[in-house]
Amino acid sequence: MQGIRQWYMEMYPTDELGERISSTATFEELHESIPNVYEYIDINDSLIRERIFEELAHRKGVDYENVYNKWYNAI
Repeated sequence: MQGIRQWYMEMYPTDELGERISSTATFEELHESIPNVYEYIDINDSLIRERIFEELAHRKGVDYENVYNKWYNAI
């Protein structure tokens, strides 16, 4: 199972903040932890969150808005 940080650094190798993403975070677990996304990925950056949400939506076969709304409505 590919971790979020590994995926992120492959997709955005020039974004140095990506190195700060939790090395244990996975997309499957993120789906269950969406209300606490910043704590789960261990970084508080909205651009990183948006990119990760886009990939999560792609992997789940849903629109980005579905993932975003699940997070937004939980906070």
